[in-house]
Amino acid sequence: MGELMICTKCRGYVSSDATRCPVCGARTRWVHPVMINVVFGGLLLAAIIAAIFYGAGDFLRWRSAQEAPKTRHARLGELTKIEIDGGGLLLLGATEAGRDRVMQLLRADDKEGIAAMFAAGTAFGVQSGTDCRVIETGFFTYEVRILAGEHSGKSGFIAREWVKEFDR
Repeated sequence: MGELMICTKCRGYVSSDATRCPVCGARTRWVHPVMINVVFGGLLLAAIIAAIFYGAGDFLRWRSAQEAPKTRHARLGELTKIEIDGGGLLLLGATEAGRDRVMQLLRADDKEGIAAMFAAGTAFGVQSGTDCRVIETGFFTYEVRILAGEHSGKSGFIAREWVKEFDR
């Protein structure tokens, strides 16, 4: 008599020599009981490890949220500033598509492409810390009206993270 295996359909014990399961009559491949233990044990171990890492990530996110200052994003119509850490020139697109193109060119470090956008008037630059008013909010993008400097009165689109957040 052959070794006892487990039917993949009904989980009944079947001889490895049998062609059909005596319990359910299924014609299936048999699985060795040790293999089932290995597979389920491996899945259980993977789930435990994932839960540990996921739980640690939640704890770290919770901890950083506890330590972070309470902030909020600028709202529609609010006066604010657009800033980047370390100061410098912020590039705005004249349209939302222009802002997307500016971001693409920045990632590609394409200075000539950015210069062409400036020349065509589809992008412009303002200094970090420039006063502005939020005139449209989006998930990733704000439209702002520049209130100071050479581009005063002009509106442009900029990444949301560059619009200064206010302390509560």
